[in-house]
Amino acid sequence: MPNYVINKVTCANMDELKKLLLNKDENVDFNIIIPRPEDLDITSGSHSCDIQSRYFHTEEAERKLENDLIEKIVDASEVEVPEILIERQLDMFIKDLEARLSYQGLKLDEYLGYLETDVQKLREERKEQAKQSCKTRLVLEELIKKENLYVTDEELNAKLQEMADLYKKDLEEYKKTLDNNTVAYFENDILMKKLLDFLKANNTIA
Repeated sequence: MPNYVINKVTCANMDELKKLLLNKDENVDFNIIIPRPEDLDITSGSHSCDIQSRYFHTEEAERKLENDLIEKIVDASEVEVPEILIERQLDMFIKDLEARLSYQGLKLDEYLGYLETDVQKLREERKEQAKQSCKTRLVLEELIKKENLYVTDEELNAKLQEMADLYKKDLEEYKKTLDNNTVAYFENDILMKKLLDFLKANNTIA
């Protein structure tokens, strides 16, 4: 059973779409379409919920530490980012945006019409962000190379075993369901964790 909800929005024009999606602060709010029940109290919960809350707050703080550390290192690095990499990053952004909009039953043209813009203008608006993303990737790749970080077969198999257990499958059976892109994703996940552990052990945030 999928762990997401597909909300389809059908409207005759953009004015109707705005009325459907915007809250009083002029922000898109899908709770307007599918409201949360008034008697649903999401602030209360059991002791286990409190433990989960503390866990997620800890995770959030850890992610912020990692992001701040990476940002500090990237900002201090001088990197020439090729224009072709920026364009590819923008292509990925547009493709991802289209996919996310489709889950809400919207098309890219409708979304851009609501924003009173077009794809070219959107690309220009996101170009600096795309450039920064590319710079970050280039810096991290250079750090991985410089520190000779790599993923061993044992580490990859341990990760795949973890996933196999999650899906209640034998390891070899689970491996047969994976394509090269998925395996590369897991390898990158392990490699990034190694890099972050190294950076946190050898740097501090002022």
